[in-house]
Amino acid sequence: MVNRYHVTIFATCFAIFFAGLIFLFPSLNTFLFSVEVIIIPIVYYLGYELLLEDRENKFDEIIIDIEDEIDDLERENLKLKYRLKRKSNINIKS
Repeated sequence: MVNRYHVTIFATCFAIFFAGLIFLFPSLNTFLFSVEVIIIPIVYYLGYELLLEDRENKFDEIIIDIEDEIDDLERENLKLKYRLKRKSNINIKS
């Protein structure tokens, strides 16, 4: 399960990695910085898309559980109505 802290930590580690590469290879600093500036927003975007998908899946599970509970309650309500009707018919005949 991905949460927002995982996304932030991953992006931060990625930035630190590129900062280290820029320090180790000063001749490539413009290139590495450009790559970093392009990739970090993509990392955040993909991470938050994963978060949204995870939340959507959890929401769908909750909705399915609620629908199942509603079906069970409706079924129980019909049984009780049937019993009440049957009981009232028995009382009328007596």
